[in-house]
Formats: sequence, structure tokens, C-alpha cells
Amino acid sequence: MYGRSIMLGVAGSLFIASIASANFDSFTWSLSNNALAGSGLFTNPGSYAVGGAAAGGGSGTLTSTTMTVVGGNASVRGVTWYSTTATTAGTISVNWSFSNTPGGDSSGWDAGGWVLNGNFSVLALNSQSPTSGVLTFGVNAGDTFGFGTATADGAFGASTTVFTDFVPAPGAIGLLALAGLAGSRRRR
Repeated sequence: MYGRSIMLGVAGSLFIASIASANFDSFTWSLSNNALAGSGLFTNPGSYAVGGAAAGGGSGTLTSTTMTVVGGNASVRGVTWYSTTATTAGTISVNWSFSNTPGGDSSGWDAGGWVLNGNFSVLALNSQSPTSGVLTFGVNAGDTFGFGTATADGAFGASTTVFTDFVPAPGAIGLLALAGLAGSRRRR
């Protein structure tokens, strides 16, 4: 029995480790440039409605491990972001790092953030702390979410937000694995 518990513990640890190393390939992403509601500077915290109209062209690159989003610099207020749809309810976790063009806008004109169901929420503003961190939030099945970089003026250089270590639903999967391990201990 003791050997079987060890085997289950190792298998559970390997399962949790494989989920913890999940990446952006677990979803289908679309890059968009959209208008943002409001005018003037962004605030942190702040939330802004994402409009349907296309806005001045930022860009992005996406690999299995890294999502890089460069905001627009075409004199238009907007957000450049990668979006996807949650297939099940769960928790999303991602590391982020925000940087501004050297000599670019002063604080509040550019922001790194995330979008959930049509609202862009600010994580960072240029020239202000924090410039990196970990974002964790819940989603329901059918929610549209994503990550991006916004500009209030579309001028004086573009800011960049880099997202890494994307893990969908780590809490729920981790709890299932732990429940399996607890069940194996009770059978002893």
C-alpha cells in the first residue's frame, strides 16, 4: 500500500506540474485593434468600455509561451489586444510586464491591461509602478477575455505589454488532483 501511495503522489505531482506549465496554445486567440470609450488620461485602477470600431494599428506576436502586444501610435484612442472565449468556468493566471517607449508619453497616456466581456481594466500606466506582476481572475463559460495595451492619444511612441506563464483554471485542476491524492490516503 505504501508504494502505491507514493506512485499516486508522484503521478499527481506530475499532473499538477504539467497543468502549471500550460501555455497560450490551449486557446485560439484573435488580435484586434478597437476604440476605447472615454477621453483623456487612463487611471489605475480604471475600466474602459471596448468599442466595436477599429482603431489605429498596434501589433502583436504570439508564441506558445509569450504574448507581446504593442499599442497603437496613430493618433487614435484605442486598445490592441488578443482575445479568446472561455470554454468552461475557471481561473485564469498570467504574468505581465509593461514598458513604455523611452522618451514617450508621461503617465496615464498608455496602459497595459486585460479585457473581460468588453471592459479593458488597467494593470499598469507608463512611468508608474508596478510595471510587472501576476494577474489572476475568474471566467465563466462563454466569457470573452484577453490581454493588451491601450493608448489614450496614439502618439509619442507605443507602449508594450508582454504576457507569459499563462495558466487557465489552475485552482480547479489543482483541487481535483489533491482530492485524488486525499482519496488514496484514506484507502490505506
